Amino acid sequence: MQTTGRRTIRAQGLVEFAIIGPLFFLMLFGVIEMSRAVYTNHQITNGTREGARYAAVHGSKSGSPATSSTVKTAMLDKMTGVSSASLTVVVSYPSGNNDPGSKVRVTSTYSFQPIVSMVFPGLGTISMTNTSEAIIRH
Repeated sequence: MQTTGRRTIRAQGLVEFAIIGPLFFLMLFGVIEMSRAVYTNHQITNGTREGARYAAVHGSKSGSPATSSTVKTAMLDKMTGVSSASLTVVVSYPSGNNDPGSKVRVTSTYSFQPIVSMVFPGLGTISMTNTSEAIIRH
């Protein structure tokens, strides 16, 4: 009789895990995905801020004025875990020129691809956009 009782208890544990296990792993992977998304957004935000600083130092009076490609390169040097192929950087000057004292605006757009979308291709990507402004110093 004891052997039957142990088998019943063991089988009950398997049934409980079969019910709760998928929910637990779903929540676990959801937390991991959200953490990756928050981390990537943080990297893009800081990278955009660094790109605006770079563009503010490389105005019309410097030897090499900032362009979208040079700002993107400067941003990628400061970011980790960000794919350069998924990053778009636009440098604009709201006042129309890049003279000292005017503003520079750096806008970056990143296409974040969750790991879940690799399993389910229909989910697609998440677009993350950040903008930062700085006053040109040189």
